[in-house]
Formats: sequence, C-alpha cells, structure tokens
Amino acid sequence: MDEGPRPVTLLICDDHRVLTDALAIVVGLDAGLELVAPPVRDAQSAIDLCADVSGRALDWSYVDETRIGDHIWWISDVAKFESHYPAWTRRYGIRDILEDIHAACAP
Repeated sequence: MDEGPRPVTLLICDDHRVLTDALAIVVGLDAGLELVAPPVRDAQSAIDLCADVSGRALDWSYVDETRIGDHIWWISDVAKFESHYPAWTRRYGIRDILEDIHAACAP
C-alpha cells in the first residue's frame, strides 16, 4: 500500500532567533516539510538532541574556532538537481542520520 511521499524532515540550526523562528513558520505552512525538533540555536541544544537520539550522555568538547577548510553550505532549492536526476528522492532527515550514526558507533 502506497502511503505517498514522506515529508522532507528538517532541523533548523542557527544562532539568529529571528531567522530560525521565521524559517520554522515557513516550514509549518508546507505539508511537504516537517521539523524533527524546534530550531536548534546553540551547540548545547545540538548536543542534547544527539544525546536524546542515542539515549545516553555524550562525552564532548566544543572549540569556538573555525577550522581551516570549513565551508558553509546552504542548499535552498534542489529543483534543478531533481530535474537532472528525476529518480532521486530525499530519504533521510537529520534525526534518521543521527540514529544511523549512533547505531553504527554504538558499543
């Protein structure tokens, strides 16, 4: 039985509250999009989400420095990519990815 396409799942992550709140409103208006959690605005919130996915406390450290070679990558419209690869579909949201990483690394 075909239940139709799954919504695209998103996690909004940025330290600008006005931006994250606006994006959350826009996402909420589109039936094809779904937030996996409220917007994450800081490193601790992201760590907490990962801990929730893994079911345990994480051993972590945070260094507030940009690593050489790091880049910001933002894709806002994948229509051209979809037109070139019509069989491609989004299959994973951020929570799915975190759960897969946890399952692969869990003792």
